[in-house]
Amino acid sequence: MPYKITNGKIEQLRYSVDDVMHKLYEDKIKFLDLQFTGLMGSFHHTTIAANMLRKENFEDRLPKLDGSSILLFAMNKKKSINYLFLILIVNY
Repeated sequence: MPYKITNGKIEQLRYSVDDVMHKLYEDKIKFLDLQFTGLMGSFHHTTIAANMLRKENFEDRLPKLDGSSILLFAMNKKKSINYLFLILIVNY
């Protein structure tokens, strides 16, 4: 979650879906860097074109993400390729 520090106090910032979509449009943002942690807590990220993000994604989640390079997802070679896809849940 985004935050700001005012007078030494951490304040969590909250945005509505409309706030986020408006910011993308108003500032002509072209790409989004989506950050997440793997099952073992390691940091990962992927980048998507901003025009791929829809309001529905905040409820329905983002489309499939290839998880084959993320530890524990790719360790069992016997699993079907469908087990290697991740679904990102937007935290706003």
